Amino acid sequence: MNRSLMFRPQPIDGESLRGFLMRLAEANCVSNLVWLKQATDEMERLRPMIGTTLQGRLPPWLIKIYGWRVPSKGRLESCLMTKFARCCPECLDELRYWPAEWEQVFYTACHRHGRSMSVNCPDCSQSLEWSRSDLLHCSCGSDITRWPKGKNVSVAERQLCARLAVSMAREAGRMVSTEATEHDNLFSNIKTQDLIRFICIFGSHGASGVGTKSRSWLDKVNPNEAPGLVRVAAEILTSWPNRFHLLLAELGGYGETDVMRSDPKPEFVSLAKCLRKHFASPGLDFVMAAFRSFAVENWHRVLDRRSKWMSPLGYDEQRYIPAAAVTRQLHISRHRVKELLDKNILRGYVKKTPHEREFTVIERSSLIDAGDLIDDYIPLKAVAALLGLPRARINELVACGLLTETSRTEGSRQARLFSRKEVAVFVKRLSAGRREPSDEEDLLTTSTILKVHLASEREFCSFFAAVIARRLQSVCVSPLKSGFGALGFLRAEFHLWRSEMRATVRSDLLTITAAARELGVKEQVAYHLVHIGLLPSINSTLGKRRCRRVSVGDLAHFKTTYISAVELATHWCTSPKAVLQILQTQGVEPVSGPQIDAGRQYFFNRCDVRNVSYGIAL
Repeated sequence: MNRSLMFRPQPIDGESLRGFLMRLAEANCVSNLVWLKQATDEMERLRPMIGTTLQGRLPPWLIKIYGWRVPSKGRLESCLMTKFARCCPECLDELRYWPAEWEQVFYTACHRHGRSMSVNCPDCSQSLEWSRSDLLHCSCGSDITRWPKGKNVSVAERQLCARLAVSMAREAGRMVSTEATEHDNLFSNIKTQDLIRFICIFGSHGASGVGTKSRSWLDKVNPNEAPGLVRVAAEILTSWPNRFHLLLAELGGYGETDVMRSDPKPEFVSLAKCLRKHFASPGLDFVMAAFRSFAVENWHRVLDRRSKWMSPLGYDEQRYIPAAAVTRQLHISRHRVKELLDKNILRGYVKKTPHEREFTVIERSSLIDAGDLIDDYIPLKAVAALLGLPRARINELVACGLLTETSRTEGSRQARLFSRKEVAVFVKRLSAGRREPSDEEDLLTTSTILKVHLASEREFCSFFAAVIARRLQSVCVSPLKSGFGALGFLRAEFHLWRSEMRATVRSDLLTITAAARELGVKEQVAYHLVHIGLLPSINSTLGKRRCRRVSVGDLAHFKTTYISAVELATHWCTSPKAVLQILQTQGVEPVSGPQIDAGRQYFFNRCDVRNVSYGIAL
């Protein structure tokens, strides 16, 4: 049976659904919820407001009778909403309604007054029930607005709860004004669930005995643990990221003498896994950025490309690198690396893997000290590996003067050596200008360019100089390679550069295609003129192929010696066929054409047609 209510108070933005239902029952002098369960019209009026104006957990009877669910907009996990009612007596006395954020498990302190939320009645020592008949009174009749004030909380905890209230309101399409904090830039795009991740994971790992380390953030949280989790998370947030780095150092045991040679502590591994698994949201990027900076500086494990959470810059800046990378960087043997490690010239440690394999890790900063004691010259093989080029290309760089080599007698042979510092400068310049590619870009790799597009020594040296000087922008196509092997180039930009380079290298030679454009004829006509020898050409190398090219002088001589029937027809304002008939009637025969040598156009000697009466001065 549908019952009508006499008074219908309007919901307030940000009001708790259960708090409003209690206020609705109180306005109509309903002592229990039986009347509200039968007020179908009133429930239908409230339904569109749930999730926006009204928030919080749905009472079980609404789900059972009407089958309602919280809409996706402003939705919060029901396991993170409190079972019992919590409040701030001062706020309740001022507002006279129940704000939705009071239902959130991790909203443990009032952000308006900076005091902990009240849960138990001081008179009956029982928790506040949602089934009471009066919004402002406990079931025992105690006036909630006269309850003692809660305990003062820290500024950090107050600000964290304020941010939780702001994110809840923003997701419901409301605005909440709070005081500005130093962390507003960190939480500018954070969502409620991201903030819950932060509180639950950092709170459970930041203090011993609080929470369970292996528990997922989506599991049910004991409301009694929530204040401790929020307090610890707020302390970690203070002076970000310094407190966070101190937590990582404490969990990982950094600073202890033998920690580098042992496996990391389970607490550190647990926190690292939680961060990589649950902190992929854009709103938590600031946490991952702080974790990456700590891992680069302190983590004893060597980061590689399998660590998908690590940025490419982190690989190059991490504190420790494997011995294999040291051998490639310094171009010395593994035995030499071990000697330098034993002499304390290189700092690092040797760790045994579970399969009893020794793994040597070197501190990057010690490479500077070792570099001064190692010979400054490296062989040709090492130069080719560093620059990612074949040895033949290194010889071309030497011939062009871009690389300087020296020789040294080693036994019965002469060894070709190169300056390590000079090669290091080239490698640094190659990696400085590159950027990450996008899926839409059409790229040419360096290997393809060297195999297909550049052949001569001069062209390759021009290419090398353009990349070093960053006149030709490069793209990183392979982070696993070094030097030119890791670079790619936009196809259009490379072809444009190549055209400009070839124009400056040999401007007096034209391709047959370019000669056709100069003559104003089709390419097939120009190729035929070259084939019959009427247009002189020479053999030339262009890229990786041999071709015939026309000099500018020969092209100018051809223009002054011969003229086509098409050009004559333009001058005489007639057709090429009529030009042929006129010239033949006056005894002038073409030197090339369809009936002469199967050419596509007729060409005449200019001196033969100069005095034709029909024509003009040519």
